[in-house]
Amino acid sequence: MADTDLQLTFNDRLFESIPLAPARIGVALAIGLIALYVALMAWLGYLDMLQAQGLQFWESRDARFGVLLVLLAVYTPVARRYASLGARDNRAELAPLLASGSDAAGPDAPLRMSRSRRRGRVGGWLGMAVVPVMALLIDREPTLYFQRAYWGAPQLWTFTFGFFMAWQMGRFLTEQAEDARYFSGLAERLPAIDLFDPRPLAPFTRQALRGIKQMLRKVEAS
Repeated sequence: MADTDLQLTFNDRLFESIPLAPARIGVALAIGLIALYVALMAWLGYLDMLQAQGLQFWESRDARFGVLLVLLAVYTPVARRYASLGARDNRAELAPLLASGSDAAGPDAPLRMSRSRRRGRVGGWLGMAVVPVMALLIDREPTLYFQRAYWGAPQLWTFTFGFFMAWQMGRFLTEQAEDARYFSGLAERLPAIDLFDPRPLAPFTRQALRGIKQMLRKVEAS
């Protein structure tokens, strides 16, 4: 693995196998899954049931949750992919400066970009553990989940995408934390910075701003 390459996750390999921009893949997936969701609800008779109750599709809480979780479940892996690409680009931009610097490790031993798979899995499982807690905060009735009548198609859909989104979110936050530590280590290895030439600091600024933008988008989506 080249020293400027970030260790690829399954998420990265999946996006690289499709010759389209990650955003286009995400939009296509979101449209397809929402269409599948509506078609499934229609096939199972939930749309007719809503009409009999005088409700529109968007007036159903389960329907809104289902669509929202699809959007979040698609957005999160796309955000992970763009974060990986941005980290690799920023690391590549710093490579010449690191190679020209002198430190105890020597220019031939630069820090490699890598992420712990074990930490990623732990982050994913911790993210999934949040789903039951959020469900209890919303429904406020623990015995509800032990009633057979509760588990219809909308609920199964919501929990399925909820767990997937939480897994992706947990891994995404873990990767962001690892990238932050990595770039912090790079900053310590940089040679002296000319205050009148801020170009070496640009990759660090972009890396920090990218994380802030991702968090703001998450807040807006929720």
